[in-house]
Amino acid sequence: MSESNEVDTPSRNRRVGLLGGTFDPPHNGHIALALYAQEHVGLDQIWFIPSAVPPHKMQKTSTPASLRWEMTCAAVNPYTPRLVVSDVELERPGPSYTYQTVKRIRGMLGNEAELFWIIGRDNIAEIPFWMEPQRILEEAAIIAGGRPGVPLPDDIPGWLARRLIVLQGPDLPVSSTAIRDHASRGIINPEWVPGPVSEIIRREGLYGYPRMTPLSD
Repeated sequence: MSESNEVDTPSRNRRVGLLGGTFDPPHNGHIALALYAQEHVGLDQIWFIPSAVPPHKMQKTSTPASLRWEMTCAAVNPYTPRLVVSDVELERPGPSYTYQTVKRIRGMLGNEAELFWIIGRDNIAEIPFWMEPQRILEEAAIIAGGRPGVPLPDDIPGWLARRLIVLQGPDLPVSSTAIRDHASRGIINPEWVPGPVSEIIRREGLYGYPRMTPLSD
């Protein structure tokens, strides 16, 4: 990927958060979650990791990886070097499995780095059903943030509970699904979507948004 926001391998002995997703599109909720986790867990840096082919969305059509990468870089750029974007999943062919990503990053940063995989609270119940979940927890703790009102599962297994950090925020009243739905009706809410991401959506006519017509001479 050519965007300058791509991470350089940081120095060792660091606490690095990893925020994966399709980012279709990235939105202010993603940024808020990253900054909240950074503040409350004491992370040195957070990597946004756009997925190439998410296993749970293999049958769905998504925006091309190149555009999701561009949008993610545009969203994160004002916060560098605290927040950066990594192509660790985009450079790997096939489905993007979290345990492979974490293993790859561990190899990049060495054993001295502390890794934290960041998710929304509503995704805690899904972790035991991920591919090789205990292998993920061998390398990284899980940070679960988001709306405090979302209840926690009653049956969190011990191997997960021991490596789980649950945050009481931030409140995230936005989703990529809602943004795509609004865009299909020609609406982009500036409270949901960073300005540079809105510009890309308009320029490319993403999600059914009316494509911008160039001004004639």
